[in-house]
Amino acid sequence: MITTTSRARRNRRAPLALALATTAATAIALPATAVPALAADPGWQAAATLTTADKDANDPRVVRALDGSATAVWVRSGDDALGATVVQASSRPLGGAWSAPQTISLGADQSVADIRVAVGADGSVAAGWSQRAADRSTRWAGRIALKRPGAGWSAATPLTTSADETSSPSLTIAPDGTVTAAWSRVDGTDSLSHVEVAHTTAGGWSAPDAITASPDADEPKLARGADGTLGLTWLDYDTTTNNYTVWGAVAPTGGAWDPRHQVSDSTRYSYGNPQVVVGPTGETTIVFQSRTNNVRYSRYQALSASWSASAGWSATAEEISANDRTVNAQDPNVGIDSDGNVTAAFLKTDYNGDDAAGVTAVVDHVQVATRAAGTRSWSTPATIADETPNATLRKVNVTVGGNGAATVAWAGYETSAKRAKIVRVARREAGTTSWSAPLDLSAPGGTASTQLPWTIGLAADAYGATSVVWHINDSAGVTQIQAADYEVERPAPAPDPDPTPIDPTPQPAPQPQPPVQPAAPAPAQPGVEQWSDKTARGVAATPKPKLQLTWRGQRLVVRVNNAPKGTRLRVTVGSGRKARTFAQRGVALTLPAKQSTPRGRVVVRLLNAQGKTLASFATRAPKQPLKKHAAAKKTTR
Repeated sequence: MITTTSRARRNRRAPLALALATTAATAIALPATAVPALAADPGWQAAATLTTADKDANDPRVVRALDGSATAVWVRSGDDALGATVVQASSRPLGGAWSAPQTISLGADQSVADIRVAVGADGSVAAGWSQRAADRSTRWAGRIALKRPGAGWSAATPLTTSADETSSPSLTIAPDGTVTAAWSRVDGTDSLSHVEVAHTTAGGWSAPDAITASPDADEPKLARGADGTLGLTWLDYDTTTNNYTVWGAVAPTGGAWDPRHQVSDSTRYSYGNPQVVVGPTGETTIVFQSRTNNVRYSRYQALSASWSASAGWSATAEEISANDRTVNAQDPNVGIDSDGNVTAAFLKTDYNGDDAAGVTAVVDHVQVATRAAGTRSWSTPATIADETPNATLRKVNVTVGGNGAATVAWAGYETSAKRAKIVRVARREAGTTSWSAPLDLSAPGGTASTQLPWTIGLAADAYGATSVVWHINDSAGVTQIQAADYEVERPAPAPDPDPTPIDPTPQPAPQPQPPVQPAAPAPAQPGVEQWSDKTARGVAATPKPKLQLTWRGQRLVVRVNNAPKGTRLRVTVGSGRKARTFAQRGVALTLPAKQSTPRGRVVVRLLNAQGKTLASFATRAPKQPLKKHAAAKKTTR
């Protein structure tokens, strides 16, 4: 049995709760073009076991890509004599079966913890974890493995070259495949931890940005918005007061990290794992728990803090649950859709009795609250399930698809006797506010209430299709990983639209022409700006495809040079609901004037004949050149 997957904390700290399996803090927007049709009936599919019965497995995480594929990672026991563990992964295509487990960490004599996983719009998947020698002869060190579209997992590599302890990695992936990671580094001189952030480059990793300097920061969580804004949250530990506070920082699109900001009240103990999401235009929301005014018992309140480019950080924390010393609202989790609407889920426990006579937990409520995009107030929490109380082991998680469909998952008991556990879910469909009745997703597993906390991994794609992963005890007492998927109907593939109308006028047959000697490249014509410094990532061809953007009058011309034969382009301009996508065979595409916006966002994908992405680019259109006659008028005024 794996006894824990959280790395050991230093002695002066109380152990933090296991992090919830939040994986996709970035909302996945609905594609502007059709995707492969559903390969399974809509609704919940039968649960599948992903691991073998010879070793224990625990702490599963999952992500879903735009094409409906899913990837799960987890911790599995290795050499029992050493107490070693490894990171394993499995994936499945839309409507397909899960692959056999693959070990992606290195070293049979290692221990792993703090697993995280992220997925990008291009289909890239990144898994991160902390690793050290099983005999504890080495320090914790952050590791990352990448899986690019059409390729297998890369070898695990260190997050940093620092000799200091690094752990608790949190990951996000940009549309062009760039991975950004945040982690905690323990300074070798003062044994205090600091949060750092870096991103992948052509040569490896950028130099880390030191987000915190003091006093002692840990448990970073990172998220990315559709506009490229990065949101970060973490816990600070005050070594004088022995108190935790929640902090946040934001890096606007293309900008540096703003000064760190304390979002929780210093007089209230904030304990647990804060979570963060970022909306389509950078609005950042952090949810956390903070102790209420009941000093005898541990009672917590669910709170949030917000940031926007126009208003900055909220002056005080926003209440998700009421400040009530007779109840406990713990471990809030959060999801966001492509429009920026936020859904929070948490566990509320009711107690009877009083402080003098003692109290007893009566019932656990699974509750949700929502907040509309652009606002900073929450709806009244709604109860979607009642459970036999056991707040120690029960964890609640939530995921929200790009279209607003949401799924909440938690661990319950089959009976009030608190024996066999079971995974339950409730679902809110897109465009609605009501939740389904709780559904038993797993078969009962485990026979004692002292089993491991039931950490549940959740992830939804742009259409609200959802994957759920969890661990469960089989009849022999071995802990295994299981998964179930909720599939939805998707648009059938549509023919590629041609943005440039074809002239129906009959053309004369081409006449034979004498061979022409290749000439040197002509210089750019006056008034035409060339943009060709974007090189494709993850392409083995030499030379690599390069993106070139030019203006032809009022229309933007997109061209990919060095492209393999038989490829076609798919170009998306704009973002959110205003995004428009055009596709065309060949390596050049002329956009309509209406969608040709100077400095507008442009995402280009190079596809093969089967529709598989060979290369992707994300940039902005160049400035439109000034017309000659307009320039002349300006100079004669």
